[in-house]
Amino acid sequence: MGLTMRCRSLWCPLCYSGIRGRRFYKGHFGYVKSTLGKERRQVVSRHKGPVREGGCGNFPPLTRSEWSKQYGHLWDFIVDDRYDDGTERLPGTFLLCTGEGRIRVWLHDRDQALSAWFSGATVEDALRSADSALGTATVEWRRAKSFSSASPNNH
Repeated sequence: MGLTMRCRSLWCPLCYSGIRGRRFYKGHFGYVKSTLGKERRQVVSRHKGPVREGGCGNFPPLTRSEWSKQYGHLWDFIVDDRYDDGTERLPGTFLLCTGEGRIRVWLHDRDQALSAWFSGATVEDALRSADSALGTATVEWRRAKSFSSASPNNH
């Protein structure tokens, strides 16, 4: 693996892109020469999946557990495939991660392309925070970033 490089400019937009972790350009901050040949590089695509036509699928209902009973609003968010009025929806997703010394929960409403973050000192605190906000409809939703197939980061 090669060394991390940086150009000699005082302020370079290509180095800035590397510092922010967006994209790395040869000869600029963050660029590392790959030791793998082109034939051995793994390509990861960020293209959108197939367009949903019709229903979300005919799967048997998931069984409730102690966890799903404790965090009922969060469970409904990731399982329900219909709104209260009966129209179809894509179930939401959530992700647990750590950051800045806290446990973080990321909610993603796939049907409306919205996202929200919650955090807590413990996993339970973070999940309780997300569950409570979903139950009281006080989630501060943000428009989710979309990745187009024309993105310069797709190779």
